[in-house]
Amino acid sequence: MAANNIYQREMARRKALWALARFAPGDSMAEITLAVLDDIDAQDSDNSHLSGRALSIDEVANSVPEEELPTRIWIVRDAEIPQLWRERFRCASAGSTRVVEGPYATDWEKFLRKWNIEICHLDEHTSELARRG
Repeated sequence: MAANNIYQREMARRKALWALARFAPGDSMAEITLAVLDDIDAQDSDNSHLSGRALSIDEVANSVPEEELPTRIWIVRDAEIPQLWRERFRCASAGSTRVVEGPYATDWEKFLRKWNIEICHLDEHTSELARRG
């Protein structure tokens, strides 16, 4: 799959997650956004043969090494972040400062923490929608 397609899909996911944050679980206004996220998940499934096994957030967090530069700045190297997660991070951190060698490790860590929060919020919406049936 072309990196551009992954980026576009992850940008759509990012925008939907930002939109979902405005709604409490169970709010009927969130249903359109949830449908968008379901469609994106379906696209992920349709393309799973191209991207390989999806890594969990814990697997990604444990697999991406942080590196201290001589300037005592800690970074992560873009090439060390698995492609799908690299695009997710890129979309979430658009406009963030970074050094030539890579993004700041603190930005990466913040992204991972916020991703967990966003996915928990999504799960609450999904559970509430299933409960209402």
